Amino acid sequence: MTALTDLIHHFAALLDPADGNAALLSTWITSAQTEDLPHLHAFTRGLEKDRAAVDAALTLPHHNGGTEGVNSRTKLIKRQMYGRASVPARGRADSVRPLCPGHIAVVPTAQPSMADPWLDGPAPRL
Repeated sequence: MTALTDLIHHFAALLDPADGNAALLSTWITSAQTEDLPHLHAFTRGLEKDRAAVDAALTLPHHNGGTEGVNSRTKLIKRQMYGRASVPARGRADSVRPLCPGHIAVVPTAQPSMADPWLDGPAPRL
């Protein structure tokens, strides 16, 4: 476990972009592959598959963090809006579900079971 902890700490240090990180990553990958940690070996194979992108991420100061933050916030607002705008489908053959802002589509829902406690009688057949 101490080897894993050391490798994780050394990799975390590489996440701060600097010019020499590409060479340090090669050293880190070599040391990670010498340990008996199969999951870490799979991680290093993934790093090697797209080495150019990994080197760019670890050496260049450019990133899209601000854009990704805006995208995440927009998706959160969209999910909250859809959650409040939905119509409960219990006991109905069709429910209204918005596909995107300003559009509504009627989609069939699954038939309730015969033993549904929310229905008074047997389940309707569509």
